[in-house]
Amino acid sequence: MLGLITMLAPGIRIAQADEPIRGGVVTGLWVAEPASLDPLYTNSPGGDSSTYNLFAERLVNIMPSGEVVPRLATEWKWSDDRRSLTFKLRQDVTFSDGTPFDAGAVKFNIERARDPNLTTASKQYLTNLDKVNVVDPHTVEFTFKEPSVAMMAVFASEPGVMLSPTAIKKEGENFARKPVGTGPFKVVSWTSGKVETTRNENYWAHDTTGKQLPYLDGVTMRYVPSAAVRIVELQSGAAHLGDAILEKDFEKIANDPELKLVDTHLAMDHFASFNNSAPPFDNTELRKAVSLGIDRAALAKAISGKYGVPLAGILPPTSWTNDPNLKPVAYDPAGSQKALQASGFEGTLHMAMIQRDPDTQIAQIIQAMLRQVGINLKIDMMDRSAWMDLTLKGPAQITLGRSTLPDVDPDITMTSYYGRDGSRNYMRTNDAKVVALLDEARLKTSQEERRTLYNEAQQILMDNNYQLFLFSRPVKFIARKDLQGLELELGGGAWMLDKAWLSAAN
Repeated sequence: MLGLITMLAPGIRIAQADEPIRGGVVTGLWVAEPASLDPLYTNSPGGDSSTYNLFAERLVNIMPSGEVVPRLATEWKWSDDRRSLTFKLRQDVTFSDGTPFDAGAVKFNIERARDPNLTTASKQYLTNLDKVNVVDPHTVEFTFKEPSVAMMAVFASEPGVMLSPTAIKKEGENFARKPVGTGPFKVVSWTSGKVETTRNENYWAHDTTGKQLPYLDGVTMRYVPSAAVRIVELQSGAAHLGDAILEKDFEKIANDPELKLVDTHLAMDHFASFNNSAPPFDNTELRKAVSLGIDRAALAKAISGKYGVPLAGILPPTSWTNDPNLKPVAYDPAGSQKALQASGFEGTLHMAMIQRDPDTQIAQIIQAMLRQVGINLKIDMMDRSAWMDLTLKGPAQITLGRSTLPDVDPDITMTSYYGRDGSRNYMRTNDAKVVALLDEARLKTSQEERRTLYNEAQQILMDNNYQLFLFSRPVKFIARKDLQGLELELGGGAWMLDKAWLSAAN
């Protein structure tokens, strides 16, 4: 056997002082509102986790270093051939509706995640799963069709979120608005732009002194697209914690006596996706013309100053997959004009984008760059829901997007964008060579072998210009200094507030 693994701390701990104070309600400001409070139906994998972590938990968490730490599972054991994985579960846990969390609940949730009758994004990550076996009330075994190192990351992402089977059956479609999990808080209401929660009095976790968690009375999440507005709200004291801000504001926040920057190990990747399945971007020369007409280095500098780095693929420079030999597409205005002429295209192109910072500025800079090589681009601004519909199902031409990366494992990223049934297949194409490389990488146990395969796939993606990989920039959250005990997980991209407290309870 590979041995029993039992880890400790469940997250990155942000520095704090003094003894925790009980009480108060924290207000957090995230950039985008979830499409659903049922994690299986997220349209922003990872991005919605700061909300989901309030009321639900996964079997395990994965830290920026790649370390796997316990959550609802206390320990786990792989078989020698890595075709089975056995979890031991916590025995003192109930869902917030009072029903028990046990191996039967785990089996229910995982089978639901891969139910062919449900249109969930999670199914794509569970194709290698063969069976879920309830060994005893607190032991569950997963068997796989092929050995895989990527499956642990699956249980640390949306498919591994445990929800109440009783509530799911009772509420039906309404469960997405009234979710029930094992988390430190319970959802009180979800109205447009705001999720309110209150303390789960039956939460299983205690602090190191034996006091029950959470310390807070509740957490309110509001969804504010503007980074500038998020900063103003924190400065005024109307909120305590905010999603990523722009690099130009780093110094201002660092020098603010009431605020602090919260470092992460993450990057924000900016990209644009062509709809390769229909005119005009089924035309390879037109895709090439647009790609060569964008100066990625200048774009990165304009938006992020010294922090921006041009991208060579979707996996960011902060990922362990990074290969310095993989180069971004070079700016070539003459080559762009030549490819445009070869494409035979005349007319105006449309780029759809979500109205938020700094996407608006990115779109405007791209528009100006393409104008210089003779390409007319119209920018269509919309909300996130409309953008998702247009990107995945509508008559989109180019869609400007972004993603906070790296995910808990590169297979999560690569499969969701470029796998057979990728939930984020914004390009509407499946390259057989890329799919084969991802299948092969999923079965490898060597990190070096996986790195080689992923970068070979990314080179194919760049050579075919299915997407425009633009640039990457660092992610930093902001918080008021009276917020203590914040932890981060999912590689540093999601908030955990079970141990959070206010030094001056509100």
